[in-house]
Amino acid sequence: MKIALNLTYKTEEELPMPNSLFKIVDWVEKNGEVQSVARLRAKLLPLTCKEGLIFHQIGPDTNCSNQYLDACRSAATEIVGNKCPF
Repeated sequence: MKIALNLTYKTEEELPMPNSLFKIVDWVEKNGEVQSVARLRAKLLPLTCKEGLIFHQIGPDTNCSNQYLDACRSAATEIVGNKCPF
């Protein structure tokens, strides 16, 4: 099993918020329709593979790149219909 971690941050300003990926997925689940998380997973599939993540195993301690977080925020906003607060 290969696990890819992206830990190449230069300053603390570039670090993503702790738990923010988990919070975004949780927000989509709570505020979206029944299939919202499945739609989010489908939209992010290519980036999820590049990050080396397994979507259904995302938890509070999951780390990802800022690019992935930005894509997740914009997809969540589009799917739910409200601006993502995270």
